[in-house]
Amino acid sequence: MKTSMISKAVVVALAMTASGVVMANPVAGNTCGAPDRIATLVDAAQCAYGSSANPDASLVGSIYGDTWTKAGELTGNGTNGYFTATGNNWGSIPASGTWAIDPSFWNHFTKGAISMHVGQGGGDPDYWVWLLKDDSTSGTWDLAKLQKSGGGGLSNIKLWGVVGEREVPAPGVLALLGVGLFGLVVARRRKA
Repeated sequence: MKTSMISKAVVVALAMTASGVVMANPVAGNTCGAPDRIATLVDAAQCAYGSSANPDASLVGSIYGDTWTKAGELTGNGTNGYFTATGNNWGSIPASGTWAIDPSFWNHFTKGAISMHVGQGGGDPDYWVWLLKDDSTSGTWDLAKLQKSGGGGLSNIKLWGVVGEREVPAPGVLALLGVGLFGLVVARRRKA
């Protein structure tokens, strides 16, 4: 029975590999990729990558859950929405640069992610999606080849967010907590 299940899993994995589909499984950290390309986005909590896709909201959601909204997209140096990126070698590999998010982004979104896409295929992976650390506002990015492979260069970088309000304690809750702490201090002094 176990051998049959393992055999089926191997067949499914081989079929997905042969069809060019790579499932994006997030890994902790800033850097991920292989066999042909690797990318880094500093100040990320997790990284995922795959092939044959230009990241959209549904792809980001399939990797990190939730409903995602595009908050900026760049195909060269500049600013779009909440997002700014500068770099060298747009349209090529290797490419590197800096990214920044307007701090007000975090007033409207509870989570943030940045995706990168390589145009014209010809290598694996074609895309990366990084889940950002909370309140991240800037960092660097880098795209490099691991092996000599064809295909295009850096096509676009996008900023994604999950719309929502962050949970902030209501003033009444904070006041109640303060009264409780005051009561503990008073009770402790009476015992002494």
